[in-house]
Amino acid sequence: MAQGAGYIVVQLIGATLGCVLLQAVIGVSATYGSNYPAAGYSPGAAFWMEALLTLGLVRVILGTASGAQNIGLLGAVAVGAYIAVAGLWGSPASGTSMNPARTLGPDLAGGNFSD
Repeated sequence: MAQGAGYIVVQLIGATLGCVLLQAVIGVSATYGSNYPAAGYSPGAAFWMEALLTLGLVRVILGTASGAQNIGLLGAVAVGAYIAVAGLWGSPASGTSMNPARTLGPDLAGGNFSD
């Protein structure tokens, strides 16, 4: 449990520092790296879409690459196929981040918490 919490914290720090670094080096807005709900979708709908896509991604990764379920090279194919399908399915609503830190980091660096 502590290892999982530490992983989440490090993901958030890394995503935020990455955006701050890009701002400092090339002057881009940190909010460019964030995902926002598309026109016609509420923030709640985008949140649930991202939660569902993230849950699915974690499930595919754990189902193909842990313990007795380790299926070798086909695990990479399964994960890649899920990411491709999830991207096609979720992109119109929320941009398909599939990683809360990947969206929260740019929001923290840019100070934008509108959605």
